[in-house]
Amino acid sequence: MNASLGNVNALINTIIAERKQARVADAPGSDAKDLLDILLNASEKDLSPQYLRDEIVTFMGAGHETTATTTMWTLYELCRHPEILVKVQQEIDGILGSPAAADRVIVYENINKFEYLTAVIKETLRLHPPVSMIGRKNLEDYQLGEYTIRKNSMIGINLLAVHTNPAHWTNPWDYRPERWLDGTKIHPFQYIPFSAGNLSTHLLTHWLTHWLTHLLAHLLALSQVEEIVLDSVSPTWN
Repeated sequence: MNASLGNVNALINTIIAERKQARVADAPGSDAKDLLDILLNASEKDLSPQYLRDEIVTFMGAGHETTATTTMWTLYELCRHPEILVKVQQEIDGILGSPAAADRVIVYENINKFEYLTAVIKETLRLHPPVSMIGRKNLEDYQLGEYTIRKNSMIGINLLAVHTNPAHWTNPWDYRPERWLDGTKIHPFQYIPFSAGNLSTHLLTHWLTHWLTHLLAHLLALSQVEEIVLDSVSPTWN
């Protein structure tokens, strides 16, 4: 395990060093504004080298599994809600052209046009957060109702409970992408599929949503998804 971690750290350090050299030398391609550039810009002001490396490890480790999991749950929900699937396919056809179009290709400039599909992905992340629980340590004593949380206590936060709290969500267990399009204000800590409070979590949420929009638009443009009954694996909350 330690040897494997050492290999990962060495690879990341090499990538960071090469990108820094390219930025300084202004070599061809050094002006590419990708995730690493964003983090390097932040590190020049606020982030330590160790923090920068940890952020990249987070993206590398979390990006693949969360993409696969969220894709699976999105397709699951579309199969259970054919009326939503029809809207998604209509949006894809409206942007890319009819299924018979020869140039039915998704390009970067089109990603932001998939508003309904993006709402579908957000609704999936709300009801099926890839991260089930996050931990925090309070820095001072805090009185929460009748409970006293002592300083330096470890606090577990259930993200599904946050995402389905009826005090903040209307009909919280309904899979309804329209809630993301009706203008309702959503507090930053009301929707936290990858935690909240630092640079990496906000970037990861934005990046994954963006990437999933591209992936699912491409998949649904090439495939025909049909309604199936999967009530036996519906999530439950006790």
